[in-house]
Amino acid sequence: MFKIPTLMRYSILSGILIILLIIPGVMADDGIDMWGYTVPEFSAGPGEEVYAHYTIEYNFDSDAESIEFYTDLLEPKWQFCIVIDGVRHDLPVRHGRYETITGFELYYPKTYNNYIEAELKGTVPDVLSSGEHDLLTVSYYDGGGNPDDEEVIRINFVNPSDVLSGISDAEYELSVLKTAIDTDRISGVNTTTAYEKYISAFSSVEAAKVSDAGAASQLISSAKSDITDAHALLERHGALHCIQTTEEKTASLDKIISSVSAGSSGSDDKILMIKSYNDNAKTLLILAQDKYSSGLYAEAENYALQAEERADEAYSYAGDSLAFSPSGTDDIIWQEMTGIPVTEITEPVSETSSAINSVLGGISGNLSESGDIDELIHSEVSIDSFLQLSGKFIELLKSMADFLFGISSYASSN
Repeated sequence: MFKIPTLMRYSILSGILIILLIIPGVMADDGIDMWGYTVPEFSAGPGEEVYAHYTIEYNFDSDAESIEFYTDLLEPKWQFCIVIDGVRHDLPVRHGRYETITGFELYYPKTYNNYIEAELKGTVPDVLSSGEHDLLTVSYYDGGGNPDDEEVIRINFVNPSDVLSGISDAEYELSVLKTAIDTDRISGVNTTTAYEKYISAFSSVEAAKVSDAGAASQLISSAKSDITDAHALLERHGALHCIQTTEEKTASLDKIISSVSAGSSGSDDKILMIKSYNDNAKTLLILAQDKYSSGLYAEAENYALQAEERADEAYSYAGDSLAFSPSGTDDIIWQEMTGIPVTEITEPVSETSSAINSVLGGISGNLSESGDIDELIHSEVSIDSFLQLSGKFIELLKSMADFLFGISSYASSN
């Protein structure tokens, strides 16, 4: 006969003992669970009737335990039914704001499925201000009479004067939203989904005007939620529109640069300046796209607007310095430029000096800008300061090249 080794036998016995200690704790769920519904679900005004139907599951160990019910409703009417393993026991109707069912009525030994069906009807009292109140509070007390578990159902009791002010506030918010939608639509932003939210909010406000206080309060809340969603949609589509517009402008500038370079119109310095502004715009666009992908639409639009400003500056510079006017479909995106150059663009020196003094004079002016460079270096780091600093170094290098070329020309002429 097979014998279990002593050590293994003790291990098995220890495991069984642990399980026996755990099981009672798992099975002895002395609290309560509750589920059901309320009509109306969210809000009700003074004098309106509210109906609640809930099932409370319990598991008593003794008849010393109890369950207490409470409501803030006026003239409550309680109908309780105790169900013990499928057998129903209806209790007489009760009318107190506090009602208790004792363990004497609830506790039956050796039962497995015990619960209470509770129906409540009552009217909403007058309140000084709208707010949440206890429609139904169910409290479980242990054998020592101590509160051990609680379930609470709350709804909004409405003051009718708050409804009137809520309608007025919602109508003002609707007018602000409509203005924003119209403005964005004229600018070319896709406002379809935002307008749908506006119509939904408008309909809710109009319905609130002819509804009782409870329903009106819920309608106003729904309208304000739609208004908030509409503004979020405008922000999102506005950012996307700015990004797409600027992408079109930078692409158009690429064509302008290519056309000017191929036709040898203007100096290389001027073309380089246009390209520099366009590259700055593309860098800012990358930041805008990253913010948009992260859901930071306001920041995305800010970067996109900065990028568009750089693109507009490049276009203005192309028109002023190269007398270039692109034709074809690209004209459309430049018809309403959002910005003009905000800084004065210093044109590079185009003539070679004939004397060292004039050359030195020309370069000294550019070298005097080193203070500006130092200021940029020690300023708060930002994309703008980085781009400005890059521009300063490019101008300084070009000036040095002009200086060296001037010296060479002077030496060859003498």
